Amino acid sequence: MVALFEWECFEGLINDGDYELHDDSILHAPVSDISIKRSDDFQIYVTTKSREAVRCNRVNYPLGTVRENQETTKIVSKFSSREIVLRGVGATSYTISSDFRQGGVFEETAYIHSVEGCFLSPENGCYLFEWVENIDASYFYWPRIITLSREETITVSFEDEVPEICLSEKKIGKGGSERRGVKLSIDGNELYVSKVSGERSGRAFIMYKGCPSDEVRNKIRDCISFCLGRPIIYLGNTILDKKLSLVSFSAISAYSFNGAAINLPICPPVCLGERDKTKISEIKLNLLVKGLYGIYDKHNVRGLFWQYWHAVCSPVHSAPVQFGSCIEALTNSILRINKRAVKTKILEEMDWKAFAKEADKMLLHLDICEEGKKVIRKKISSLNSAPQKLVNERVYEFLNLEFTEMEKVVWERRNAAAHGRGGEEKNHAALIRENKILRILFHRLLIKVSGGCDQYIDFYTINHPIRLIETGIPSDVVD
Repeated sequence: MVALFEWECFEGLINDGDYELHDDSILHAPVSDISIKRSDDFQIYVTTKSREAVRCNRVNYPLGTVRENQETTKIVSKFSSREIVLRGVGATSYTISSDFRQGGVFEETAYIHSVEGCFLSPENGCYLFEWVENIDASYFYWPRIITLSREETITVSFEDEVPEICLSEKKIGKGGSERRGVKLSIDGNELYVSKVSGERSGRAFIMYKGCPSDEVRNKIRDCISFCLGRPIIYLGNTILDKKLSLVSFSAISAYSFNGAAINLPICPPVCLGERDKTKISEIKLNLLVKGLYGIYDKHNVRGLFWQYWHAVCSPVHSAPVQFGSCIEALTNSILRINKRAVKTKILEEMDWKAFAKEADKMLLHLDICEEGKKVIRKKISSLNSAPQKLVNERVYEFLNLEFTEMEKVVWERRNAAAHGRGGEEKNHAALIRENKILRILFHRLLIKVSGGCDQYIDFYTINHPIRLIETGIPSDVVD
């Protein structure tokens, strides 16, 4: 049996036969069997079986209704006061079969957004384990050795009222030590990131001493994900008390970018080791995560990462538009915070007012309708805004970042797909190369603003050299 601190526990809790549907369930009831499982694509489904006439209290919405799914139901323990809540009960499917001994069997399978159970007061929480997928632990050489050992006690008692004979034996099971973890200290929170023992897949956990809020953990997880070069897929958490008894758990149907996340190559933005790209230095990883965490709210990093990972997972022909959107969003945030440091206009205010006044005089004498004049005035009002290329150059200059000629050319072509150009199959190799440059441009901007590192990995160039953050990709490189 898997221990509570080894992997998520909801399937083992529910599928042992101790739970039944609450009387007021929106699933069909009564039932004789309940089982729940997570599918290979990280979604959660509950299956119930009944051998009696069934009923349910679910509302049937008209076909085509768009709504936020608030459907909730409970399952309750047959032997205690424990309750488990199923939230976001979605699409269901039914099968009816017959058995000559037991009669008809009604089986229902429903999609579940989340499963939650709270069995002890939250104040008892001492350790919080986040269960995650898509951390390719085999790629990195981890600094922390994690040891797992198992001990089993077998006892046999021969007794009436008072035990006469009691035999006990301890067996040491298989265990072992692996270099599979890293320790971080972020904003007063101490945590460990570790792969799951014995797993060669992307299964891992993030263990906190204490129970920080969802908001804090989401920020930290987002930052770790960017640093390790692949989106972390969050599955839920388990909270234990100091005796390692279960306080609460949560499991969610996870979002994996329609499955694209698990197929991405590892692409960390910086070298996390002293020299070796695959060897993690706790000092370097702590500095980068802390830097990103420190600017998270100021620069809406949550929104930036949402756009960024969708860009990484998107088709090659549409990725430039999305990477461009990431860069523009970050650039606009930098401009907002440094309003007077970076010019976003072409003419100075006095010169522009004089120009606009003369232009309006000329417009009054044109023989066109008022609607036409209104359109022209609107266009004139935007003429003093510097083009995005020029704004980018000024932002890079303000941050002391080189913006090479090749990078400028790629930036100019970023919106080709949005205007119906650049999607031909023969251009895919060129598009892939340009996407690498756009991704690196975002990396350099974000890392520079965070102050978390002074270099980046140039995975556009052959052998992926490590460059100083101020240095752009040379225009004469061959990839």
